[in-house]
Amino acid sequence: AAAAQHDGARRLSEQLAQANSELAAAQDRLLHTESMARLGAMAAGAAHEMNNPLAVISGRSQLLSMALEMGTKEQRAAQTIYREAHRLSDLITSLHMFADPPKPDRKPTDLGGLIEQTIGKARRDNRRKVDGINIDLVMRHRPPAVWLDADHIEQALTELLLNAIQANPRSGVQVTVQLEAGDLPQQQVVRIEVQDDGDGMDAHTVEHALDPFFSAKPAGRRVGMGLPKARQFITAHGGDLTLVSHPGKGTTASFCLPVGVPAAATGTRRRASA
Repeated sequence: AAAAQHDGARRLSEQLAQANSELAAAQDRLLHTESMARLGAMAAGAAHEMNNPLAVISGRSQLLSMALEMGTKEQRAAQTIYREAHRLSDLITSLHMFADPPKPDRKPTDLGGLIEQTIGKARRDNRRKVDGINIDLVMRHRPPAVWLDADHIEQALTELLLNAIQANPRSGVQVTVQLEAGDLPQQQVVRIEVQDDGDGMDAHTVEHALDPFFSAKPAGRRVGMGLPKARQFITAHGGDLTLVSHPGKGTTASFCLPVGVPAAATGTRRRASA
């Protein structure tokens, strides 16, 4: 009896320790969520206040550039002011997106065709970077029509392709598309993977790669909003972006999109038919 009592006390102690650990993790997540909410509210206010003077700087510098003689030092300086103001405006827009994430405008979309179109556009828009780098598409299953916001998913996939191209792949980039069973009964999802065999990332970089403004690249890099923006778009579609990477061996970025009509869309169609 004493042994059984001792064993029960030990199990209770372990359960209590586990519960405390889960509670601490939940409190950390809550604190993180509250911090992100405050940051979002601050970003929204800052974006509103900065957009007006930026619009003035951008417009006046463009007018100044047009008034100056082409190719002069002063004209190039005015062009630089305009270009950097426009870049900062894009950054503020990205910050505002985190404060107020866009809601996807879902429509039945040929996902396979969208992926092929996005890869072709990435090749055309980044000819210098893509020169000598193959982007192969392996479509193991032709996905059915998926309810999604084509513009959002195109932007997310484009960011993943750009990151793979900039990783200095040795043999190229491969995009794989396949159907899989989802977490729910009788649910199907489309898994999309973007894989490269380039530089890869260490554990610290992988852990923070989806954080806004984070980048392990040197000065002159992009501002570090590409992957976080891609994750925002994917999460809004009920998916999640995951990264698996090893230094010197490359990176695999993958996400899943559920097949079928979302509940919200179903409800909208029912109300319309009623």
